[in-house]
Amino acid sequence: MSQLFRIVAGASGAFLIFSSTQASANPWKPVTEAIVAGMEKRLKSYNEVLQALVNGKSVRGVFDYKKCEFLFLKEFVEGNVTNPDEQTADSACKLASTGKPMSCYGIAKDGMDAIGGMKLETWEQFGTGITGKRADKRTYLAASETKLISIRGFVLNYGSVRVYDDGEVLVKVNYLDPKDYGIKMDEMFRCRISQSRDEQGASFFVGR
Repeated sequence: MSQLFRIVAGASGAFLIFSSTQASANPWKPVTEAIVAGMEKRLKSYNEVLQALVNGKSVRGVFDYKKCEFLFLKEFVEGNVTNPDEQTADSACKLASTGKPMSCYGIAKDGMDAIGGMKLETWEQFGTGITGKRADKRTYLAASETKLISIRGFVLNYGSVRVYDDGEVLVKVNYLDPKDYGIKMDEMFRCRISQSRDEQGASFFVGR
């Protein structure tokens, strides 16, 4: 395969010369691919994500929800529950409640055909000294952000992500009323860290 371009040094500097034998090809493709490869690096484990953050790097998460478990909030009903997989009588599971237990959520294995992303700018890591006091003993790091969006009126889109030391990733999404921060929508996605071309839903990248 012939070269698409070559660098020639001249008296006034370097010149980029395109090959005439590849006129139909995109001459900028090798250049743009090289730039992208130099700017971004995929993070393939909890330790890599944590180390990048500790070193002050800018980390971004991209979540392919259809490759994750969809954790939907069960419908709260007073009285008899006719479908335990989709309904609950636990008052802690009301839409307006905060800090809902995991038992409030049903699981859909197929996920949701959507993709989202966020920067991990404000974050904290919780080690064994803290997680040892919790039912879930895993070490994890957490980050969140809130953006004003328009969807059937203006709402605050609150997104948070927890990355666990075993590679599990839990993404939580709430729509909040801008006036009183009341919860309008509550759902979560359980993913795993992607190595690249696989069926895991959570990808993390760092700018070099």
